Amino acid sequence: MKKGLWILWVLLGMGLCAMIFLVGLFWMGASSDNQTQPTTASSHAAVSSSSSSSSVSTASSVASSSSSTAVTSTARETKDVKPLNHELVRTLDSMEGKKAIEDPKTIDNSEVTYSRFYQTDDQWYWELTSAKRGTIEKGRILSDQGKTDGMEWYLNMASVTQNGQHYTLKFVGANDLLYTVETNFQHLKGVYHFGDDGIDQKEKVLGQFTDTATEESSTRNNDEVTYSKFFEADDGWHWRLWSNERGTIEEARVQSRTNDGYSTKLKMMSITAAPGQTYTLRLVDMDDGEYSVETSFQHIKGDYQIN
Repeated sequence: MKKGLWILWVLLGMGLCAMIFLVGLFWMGASSDNQTQPTTASSHAAVSSSSSSSSVSTASSVASSSSSTAVTSTARETKDVKPLNHELVRTLDSMEGKKAIEDPKTIDNSEVTYSRFYQTDDQWYWELTSAKRGTIEKGRILSDQGKTDGMEWYLNMASVTQNGQHYTLKFVGANDLLYTVETNFQHLKGVYHFGDDGIDQKEKVLGQFTDTATEESSTRNNDEVTYSKFFEADDGWHWRLWSNERGTIEEARVQSRTNDGYSTKLKMMSITAAPGQTYTLRLVDMDDGEYSVETSFQHIKGDYQIN
């Protein structure tokens, strides 16, 4: 009997120890969870702080980059602006603000365009417009690359309508009537003349040279003085070349005309020297009543001054 009670007490003691051990494990686990939570929160705070710092740094970098780009672009355009050639400025002055209409031969899809050069705040600009599209292109002339032997000017431009994009504009001319502009930028190209719509430009050009013009001494051959004159007959415009020694050297009828902005190319049909033969006569207006004519036909070439 006593032995049985002793065994019972031993079992109860073991059960009590087991309960105490389990309670201890539970308490230790709860304590561990409470210590982990602040650490996790602290970790989140660190990540948030890092993210915020990164965002501010990125925004600052972007703002700095944008500002730097704007300053660089402005500085570049200012640096690229250089004084224009004096001869070019004189040419632009003579046509400042005048709107020139496109020649029919270069009109595309029946859209007539207009060209003009003008000055604002001591800066030269070129503008191309049409009734259909308004302003097609507006560019600022930054500098020029000089003039070629063919009277071609190459202008360094910065587009106003296309956010400062740089391009080169070829400008040929100009006499009092015609000039040519051409650029790969937007594939712009055209021949332009001053005056009202519908004016017969051939008549207007040749009409300047109806008075007798005497050959300049610099182009005379064997001291023979020749004379040149354009005149209008019943069948159209004619050109006559003569001298006191030989009389009429050549008379020809003007069949058609083209213009490259600097010179006028006249397709001629000979009446005197070789009746019926056609050839091209190049006419260049040098202003102040002076002009030159040149053709491979009969090797005719000379500079003339209207008397």
